[in-house]
Amino acid sequence: MYYKFTIDNFRGFKNLTLNSLKRVNLISGKNNVGKTSLLEAFFIHCGAFNPDLILRVNAFRGIQPKLIDANKWADVLCSSDFYNFELNKEIKLEGAFDIGESRTVFIRLVKKPRDISKISNTPPGVMSQTLDSNSKKISSSTQSITILEMETHHGNNIDISYIQPEPDGLRIIPPPPLPPFPAIFLASRVLIPLEEEEERFSNLKIVGKDVLLINALKIIEPKLVSLSLIKSGGISVIHADTGEKRLFPLPLMGEGMTRIASLILAIGNAENGVILIDEVENGLHHTILRDFWKVIYKASCEFNTQIIATTHSRECINAAHEAFKEIAKNEFQYYRLDKVDGIIQPFIYDSETLEAALDINIEMR
Repeated sequence: MYYKFTIDNFRGFKNLTLNSLKRVNLISGKNNVGKTSLLEAFFIHCGAFNPDLILRVNAFRGIQPKLIDANKWADVLCSSDFYNFELNKEIKLEGAFDIGESRTVFIRLVKKPRDISKISNTPPGVMSQTLDSNSKKISSSTQSITILEMETHHGNNIDISYIQPEPDGLRIIPPPPLPPFPAIFLASRVLIPLEEEEERFSNLKIVGKDVLLINALKIIEPKLVSLSLIKSGGISVIHADTGEKRLFPLPLMGEGMTRIASLILAIGNAENGVILIDEVENGLHHTILRDFWKVIYKASCEFNTQIIATTHSRECINAAHEAFKEIAKNEFQYYRLDKVDGIIQPFIYDSETLEAALDINIEMR
C-alpha cells in the first residue's frame, strides 16, 4: 500500500505530497482544486509502465477526439496534463509503499527528430501523416511528430515506453508489461458496462466471496437473500432475490444499490491493489453512510485493498470519522486540498483535529 505520494507538474499541481496514507483515505476540497486530478495521478502511477493510461484518464472526462493529427495530437490530448501547459517540463509521480519499495514515473514529450529516430521506424525528416477516422482521408506535413515518453524507475530497473501517432491511430512502443498490482478507477459519472460488472461478480462468486456484496447491499435492502446472474436479451445482469415471487434486476433497484455493488465488486477484483473512487457518496443517502464505510472497510481488509476516495459531502466525512472511531481509528486518513497563494496544498486532519472541526462546525470540506 501507498504511504506517501508526490506529484510534480501534473495538471493543476506544481508540487504536492501526501504523507501518512492509510488503508482508507478520504479527500475533499472546493471545486477545481484537483481532487479528481489527484486520483488520476494515482491511477497513472499504479499502471507504472503503460502510457495509454494518460489518455485513458482524459477519456474518463469525455475527451476522446475522433480526429488524430500526427502533428497536433499531443497538444489536443496531453497539453492539459502538464502544469500551466508547459509541455517542455516533465511530469513526475513518485510513490513509496509500506513494503519498503518505491517507484517513480516520469512523463515527457519528445520532439527532437534525433530522439524520435531511436524509437520510430520513420527516419527524421520524413513526412508524417494525418488520418481523419471518418473520411479516411490522409494529408501530409513536413513537421516532426511529437511522441510521449514514460520512464519508470523501480528498484534498480528502468523501463521506458512511448505513445507514437501513426496513420491508423496511436501506437504504444513497446507493448507495456502487466502493472505491478491491480487498480480500478471508479469515475463519478461514468457508468460501468454491464459486461464488466458481470465478470467482476463472477470472479467474486467463484471464490465464495459474494456474501460480502450481499451483506453490503443489506444496508439498503434488508430483505436481500441472494444474488444471481440472469441472462436475458443476450446480456447477463445481476438479479436480487428479496423473497418476492421473482428476482429483480439490481440496476432497477436504485442508484444506491448499484453504487455499493460497483464499489464492492471493484474491491473484490483488486486484491492487494488500489481502488480510486471519485465522489464516493454519489447515490447514497446520508443515513446509510456510517454503515457504508464499515462494509467498505471490511471488504478492503478481506482483499487487502487500499481505498482513495474524494467527496464534497460533510455528511460523508462525518460518517467516515464516526465509523472508523468504532472499528479502526488508525486505518483512516482525511485530507483537504486547498489553494494557498495559487498553489494546491494538502492539509491532513488527524482524528482529534477532525472531530474538533466537526464538533464546532468549522468548514473543512
